[in-house]
Amino acid sequence: MIKRYKSWWLLALFFAASVIMTYPAFSGHFMKLTMDGGIHLSRMESIFEMIKMGKLPPLVNFIGLGNHGNAFNGMYPWVSMAIFFVLPRFFLTSPMYALFASYVLINIATLFNAYLLTRELSKDTRIRLFATLFYGFNAYHLTLLFSRNAVGEALAYTFAPLVLLGCFQIWRGRTRGILHIALGMGMIANSHVISLFLMVLFLVVLEFSRLILKKITWQEIINFVIAGGLAVLIGFYSITNIIKISRANHLYTREKISTHSGFRDGY
Repeated sequence: MIKRYKSWWLLALFFAASVIMTYPAFSGHFMKLTMDGGIHLSRMESIFEMIKMGKLPPLVNFIGLGNHGNAFNGMYPWVSMAIFFVLPRFFLTSPMYALFASYVLINIATLFNAYLLTRELSKDTRIRLFATLFYGFNAYHLTLLFSRNAVGEALAYTFAPLVLLGCFQIWRGRTRGILHIALGMGMIANSHVISLFLMVLFLVVLEFSRLILKKITWQEIINFVIAGGLAVLIGFYSITNIIKISRANHLYTREKISTHSGFRDGY
């Protein structure tokens, strides 16, 4: 009974904190978007319309930006974005209310995942709550969400604590860490490719350091390999889409777009 009460108390705290984080961006009954925000939200609207019709979204988005085919935003994984941005559209008729709910859900998930990590590292409830709220309210997170509208990066930030949680659990001999790493890395793969590369590099450096310090074991290596395999399965759809659009198009940096079309094969 006490544990159930504590869980509801934490959920209420995370909900209140998430509303506090989100409301200022909507205080004028509108939300100011950057170009990235317009790209992401038009992509989410396209995905919503396709899922509503029972179809998988196309790699090329024709909603927004003058209805030009935007193949480059197909390079942004959409699966994790759809969980937070598309699902509320099915339950809320107002797109603005749905967008507000989406940001609140992202912040709740961020706080929840951070709390799972802090619970692994400390038994002091005050330290857990302080670290969790610090992770949610820090400037980097809020800048990603509301200033830059870098939704993919923000979602990678949301799931990063699960990867670290899994690492600590595996290092402490608990196989539960396999699932946490797999879920965290898989959802990062479904959110932001650069963050995925950085997190893989971070894990390689950590394990190489443990190898130098002679703390690594064969069971630890096996657990990380299993976690990596499961992460690939979770992010398989996003990864294959990125490979497909990369092989079908010549993608150039913005400086080169003026001299090259940037796309071929009908894109």
